[in-house]
Amino acid sequence: MTTTAASGRASGMVPPQLGNLTKLQYLDLSGGIGMYSIDIQWLTHLPSLRYLDLSSVNLSRISDWPHVMNMNAYLRALHLSGCSLTSASQSFSLLNFTRLENLDLSNNNFNQPLASCWFWYLTSLKYLDLSENNIVGSLPAAVRKFTSLDTLDLFQNQLTGSVPYEISKLTSLVEINLSLNNLTGEITEEHLAGLKSLKSINLYPNHYLKIVVFNEWLPPFRLEVAIFESCQLGPMFPSWLQWMVDIKVLDICYTGITGQLPHWFWTTLSKATELVLSSNKISGSLPANMETMSLESLYLGSNQITGVIPILPPNLTWLEIQNNMVSGFVASKTFGAPQLGFMDLSSNNIKGPIPGSICELQYLQYLKLANNHLEGEFPQCIGMTEVNCLFLNNNSLSSRVPSFLKGCKQLQLLDLSQNKFHGRLPSWIGDLPNVERIILNNNLFSGLIPTSITNLTNLEHLDLSQNKFHGRLSSWIGNLPAVQILIINNNSFSGHIPTNITNLAKLTQLNLANNNISGILP
Repeated sequence: MTTTAASGRASGMVPPQLGNLTKLQYLDLSGGIGMYSIDIQWLTHLPSLRYLDLSSVNLSRISDWPHVMNMNAYLRALHLSGCSLTSASQSFSLLNFTRLENLDLSNNNFNQPLASCWFWYLTSLKYLDLSENNIVGSLPAAVRKFTSLDTLDLFQNQLTGSVPYEISKLTSLVEINLSLNNLTGEITEEHLAGLKSLKSINLYPNHYLKIVVFNEWLPPFRLEVAIFESCQLGPMFPSWLQWMVDIKVLDICYTGITGQLPHWFWTTLSKATELVLSSNKISGSLPANMETMSLESLYLGSNQITGVIPILPPNLTWLEIQNNMVSGFVASKTFGAPQLGFMDLSSNNIKGPIPGSICELQYLQYLKLANNHLEGEFPQCIGMTEVNCLFLNNNSLSSRVPSFLKGCKQLQLLDLSQNKFHGRLPSWIGDLPNVERIILNNNLFSGLIPTSITNLTNLEHLDLSQNKFHGRLSSWIGNLPAVQILIINNNSFSGHIPTNITNLAKLTQLNLANNNISGILP
């Protein structure tokens, strides 16, 4: 017999009458709203129970819950995630539920040493999730007993100390997550030698944990997910990664790696969908045949990457190569990456015009090309209407406000500052209802401010300083209800300071200096 509570519908106290269903084998009460229990002795009347999920049921008033569970000798899967449990240090004179394979105690608040927990005697376990529990202490050597374990999740606890060598005994282990702890010491070949089934490892961000293996080491596993962010992996690029030909996700940012990308890197990781190498001192260039890769996300920010941006992979949606030394774009009629939604190439050494092929990026939402040496006009893109953030600041771009922005109804932030843009601020600027920041300082803009700017009811930051705008302020300045920062100094605005400036109730910063304005602030 199977009983499942409809997710999001069950509420109130769990009825003890469920204990009358003596033939019940599967019981799932997870996902309810405000469910609780003050007595679970009725579970001892379900001798055939094999699967029990009480996740999100409040069991905080039940201290003997492990002893009750222990009465169900045939239990195979026990899920008690988010049950407000506070202790797992109970002792047993006789352990009955030795057939238990899946144990999920995540998102409780045990706040006790890991070694004191009772579940180390459950040597039949294949899946153990203790994440988000405030568990303290070190990972005990008793972990060696879990020779059948395929998943060990200790994410977001307060574990300290070193990882025991006994972890190598877990020959069936497929996935291990030790992220968001405070582990120290070293992980060596001796720790990893027996993990022949390992597919996924997550050690982020144990800042004082160091991975130390010889260059010639041949790992016994083939990882698909490897997350070492903020661990100590460098300074040499880890050569054992060349054997990880099945890798899908690799995160080695902030790991202290210095030097050239090895020749095998892009070929070995051609199947990867996510590469995170940010904030190291990695040098080298992107491969010319990048369009053949499976990448969906590439993070290379804050390194020493040189060369040009090649034709990008077809499935790429996220690209970060900011704070490097990239010099330009490959000469091509196509840009690649037609699904790209986020691109940050800021703070590089990119020279010349923006290629017209960028107009292929019809799904682009975030574009940051700031702090380069770009020149000329922004291409006349048609159909690129999804942009919500555009940073072109600190270049040598010219022409008028890019006309493609007229169709970007979701635009929130526009920064064209410190360029050579000229002409009037177009009246269609008032047709962009979601704009929060317009930053145009240090350009050659001129003319009157269009009255349509008062349609921008969400505008919080407006910087028009260091341009050639003129005209009276009274027609628009007091009709920007959300504005907090208003900077229009060093222009040719004239007339009296309008009294309706007092309408700007949220204003925190105002600069009207070096105009032809007279009068006093009302």
